[in-house]
Amino acid sequence: MIGGPGSGADSLIDALGAVDAGTASGITQQFAPITSEALIAAAPDVLLMMTGGLDSIGGVEGLEKIPGIAQTPAGKESACRRHGGRGAAQLRPQHGSRPRRIGRRRLPAGNP
Repeated sequence: MIGGPGSGADSLIDALGAVDAGTASGITQQFAPITSEALIAAAPDVLLMMTGGLDSIGGVEGLEKIPGIAQTPAGKESACRRHGGRGAAQLRPQHGSRPRRIGRRRLPAGNP
């Protein structure tokens, strides 16, 4: 799935001063299924993942095995940021320190 406008991720990404690759690639729904080709075309620089979701696929190593991830700028740099919580509401920047904490939480491959 990829997040688009109104997903919660978009407002967090905006608070980080970045561009939401999902919205920029033309996604119009809060969340939409995505193909490998569409993921590659979206070309995210960083993948923002919920901790539970990342853990469920085997961490960063599992993420990198998903078709299309390795062909994105984020995949090439193992640029993944995880965020605690399990739902999209947890992505919303409820507090000024949350975007700063998430912005610093880059995970190298093999260190989920």
